[in-house]
Amino acid sequence: MADMVRKHITVPREIALAFEALVGERNQSTEIAAMMEERVIRAKRADFFRDFAGFVTAEDHPEWATPEDVNEWVRKLRAEAWENPAVKALRDAPRQRD
Repeated sequence: MADMVRKHITVPREIALAFEALVGERNQSTEIAAMMEERVIRAKRADFFRDFAGFVTAEDHPEWATPEDVNEWVRKLRAEAWENPAVKALRDAPRQRD
């Protein structure tokens, strides 16, 4: 089990009552911890993308220059994958019934 700490927080009464009604009296700590964890993950993800913004440029990859170019590139990759012999074998293999 993770090392646990207590946090004292202050929230508007209406929010506290609505939250308790939503998750129950005994699940609040678990739900709040999950929300805090998700917020930390989102912040770390945003930091990661901010740190690497501009790492890949349209000059390096002209197929990513515009959203339309990206869509075309993805369609082409999917079409190529669909024609891959290994994918064809899986796609065309007889399916087992339960």
